[in-house]
Amino acid sequence: MIVFTPARMSQINCIIEKNYRKPVACALQKSGLVEVEFLSNEFLEQELIRRSSPEEEVDAVSRKIILANKLIDYFSEFDESEVNFLEDVLGVEKIEPRIIDRFGQDELLGESGDFLSSIDGKVSALNGKIAENQSKYEQLSVLVETLNYFSGLDFKVEWLGESQYLYTQAAIARESDFISLQNELSMSFGDGFGVESAGCGDGRISFLVYTLKHNAVSLDGILRKNNCEVRSFAGKGSVSKLKGKVEGELEYVKDVKAELGKNKRELFNRFYGKLLEVHELLDIEKNRCEVFIRCGQTENTVFMRLWTTQKDKGKVLDIIDEKTEGFNLIEVVDDVDDAPILLDNPPVIRSFETLTKLFSPPRYSDIDPTPLIAPTFALFFGLMLTDAVYGLVLALGSYYLIRKYGKYSKGLYDLCVILVVCGIAAILFGFLTGSFLGDLVGKYLLGGEGSQDVALWLDPLYKTNSIIFLTVVCIAGFIHLFIGYFIGIYDSVRKGKIKEALIDYGSWFILAGGVALIILVKTGKLPETVNPIGYALTLTGLILLFMSSGLMAFLKIVGVVGNTLSYARLLALALTTAGIAMTFNFLADISKDIPYIGLGVAAIVFILGHTINIFMNTLGGFVHALRLHYVEFFGTFYPGGGREFTPFREERKYTR
Repeated sequence: MIVFTPARMSQINCIIEKNYRKPVACALQKSGLVEVEFLSNEFLEQELIRRSSPEEEVDAVSRKIILANKLIDYFSEFDESEVNFLEDVLGVEKIEPRIIDRFGQDELLGESGDFLSSIDGKVSALNGKIAENQSKYEQLSVLVETLNYFSGLDFKVEWLGESQYLYTQAAIARESDFISLQNELSMSFGDGFGVESAGCGDGRISFLVYTLKHNAVSLDGILRKNNCEVRSFAGKGSVSKLKGKVEGELEYVKDVKAELGKNKRELFNRFYGKLLEVHELLDIEKNRCEVFIRCGQTENTVFMRLWTTQKDKGKVLDIIDEKTEGFNLIEVVDDVDDAPILLDNPPVIRSFETLTKLFSPPRYSDIDPTPLIAPTFALFFGLMLTDAVYGLVLALGSYYLIRKYGKYSKGLYDLCVILVVCGIAAILFGFLTGSFLGDLVGKYLLGGEGSQDVALWLDPLYKTNSIIFLTVVCIAGFIHLFIGYFIGIYDSVRKGKIKEALIDYGSWFILAGGVALIILVKTGKLPETVNPIGYALTLTGLILLFMSSGLMAFLKIVGVVGNTLSYARLLALALTTAGIAMTFNFLADISKDIPYIGLGVAAIVFILGHTINIFMNTLGGFVHALRLHYVEFFGTFYPGGGREFTPFREERKYTR
């Protein structure tokens, strides 16, 4: 049965003893049937109670979550889930949750603590080895780089520094600085120094400089003054032998580094999946521990305000009664005005609830517009796409996505269900307008003038058919708007607001009826005797509108006319889809006459052109169908403004 209101809700105010709060919260969370309201400070002060505190275990759980997050981040570089291009575009993760045994809080904290501590110990030990190896790798890399600079000077590294008579340094300088260095050495030491040099690339020179030992301080100063980079070496032997030895050590360090990387990946393969599961379980437990922040308490009791549907009310009361062993005090209030909103429509239109929520959920006492927008959204979309083949591609493609990814993403499932219905509507209008990949069938396959030859109704591009089409869509828009006004009357009467029903909504029907009678008389469809009735109804409608809106009534009348004309976009997009399809058909037809490559070019133009047209006008049709409902239709009766029902439940992704 299709209903026009959100699910009927019950408010459950319950008082339980403190020692029962843990089992009650655990059972309610597992059931997922209730929302736990956050009590305002004003309410707590009024009832002379204080805000409840989370369970004492929340600190231990939070510490474990922090540790789990640290370990997950540590291993995240290896998380290379196989995601194809389509899954990446759709944002779908194909995760098969693992069935796990349910256990209590103490078991969770104990087992997760042991598990996380064990992994943390392994990770810490491995990190120490990796850090030590990396430090050695960096040191050896720098040494190899330095030795490469001096490979053209095969001296023994023991010569560097002070010897019995000499002081020797190895350094690198720019060519311009090296020239000034030699000049200054000559001025300072005369013939009492020696330099051996070799090019090391990048416009720099490596060199060995030596002088008498008592000139050591002066030599160091001159080297600094001329921007020379003094290098030192650890080890013994010639530069070439030391370089070979260091390079061997570096290769060994690289092998160790690779092995440590393998060890890290092995830890990832063994523990990462369970880490995600443990993190999820701990997060569920943390939410349960913290739920009491929303509640109130006295010294010995806890006050909870719960919301649930009236059909689930009995189950919730049974849970509370069972977990408190009957020691509770409960008050149930049905149909509270500020109840949270849970849309409850039949499965056939449930996916269209997404469109209602995207605008705003209804208030509890208001109409749920989902059953109203489901058929008209699909029809308007189909009218704008208006091609049978495009609709078939859209419906089949969306159905494929439902079968392949629907169970992994509720949002994707709902969107694809909507597109399947919209695709079917496009197929219907494609047959009515004779559009099968534009005029492909009517003109190119059957040799006729175009789509009009195979249309069950009319081709909007054929001669003056666009005028008929425009008239039809504007009439459809006018009816759509007045359906909204009728729903406004129904909703107001349902709430007992008869005056509002008459003035705010009924006035439009009276005014429209009066104007219609006047037009029918003027066109000779009705006798002149009816004319006074038409003027009387028109005047009455205007008076009622002025009673409702004052001088703004003039703007509202203009607005209704503008909103009606806004439905002309249905014609505009229908013409766009058909026109672009015809254009690509024409381009493909003339391309086939190109020598040698004509058929290939025609195929590319045909396939690519129609693919672009499908995507472009699917997006355009969806957006404009939304706009006609959100702006024009909802503007007649639907304010939105409801608060969506947020169940207190176990949010699971990796476990079940």
